[in-house]
Order: sequence, then C-alpha cells, then structure tokens
Amino acid sequence: MKMKNKLMLSILSTIIFSLALITALYMTIINYQNEENTKRSLKENNELVANILKTGSVSNVDLYFKSFYKSNFRLSLINEEGRVIH
Repeated sequence: MKMKNKLMLSILSTIIFSLALITALYMTIINYQNEENTKRSLKENNELVANILKTGSVSNVDLYFKSFYKSNFRLSLINEEGRVIH
C-alpha cells in the first residue's frame, strides 16, 4: 500500500509540475507575441509620420503634432533595431 501511495504522489506531482511549466511557457509566448505586435505597430506609425514629414503634406507641423497630445494615442520613436527611444 505504501508503494502505491508513493507512485500516486509521484504521478500527481509530475502532472502539477507539467501544468505549471506549460502555463509559464504559454504566458511567455503570448507576452512575446504582444511585444512584437506593439513594436510592429509603433514602427509602422513612425514610418507613416516620417513619410508625412518628408512629403510636406502637412502645412503646419507644430499644430499637427500638438493634435496628437490631445488624442487618445501616444507618439513613440523607435530606432532601426526596433528599440523604443521615446
């Protein structure tokens, strides 16, 4: 009977450890995907603003960027390596 209890305890602890490991791995993957999506969105927004500034399609640049501060989204700068500068 003692051996059976030890075996059951071993199986149960293995299952719990496996579930904890799978959950941690899943959370890591989801976090990484969210980070990559955010980087991609910020990079696309930066490219859009850079193109607007290059083409000169905005007559008053200061007024254009001040309107961003009143809106619900923020302006971020990303370098070529994909790191957020500001």
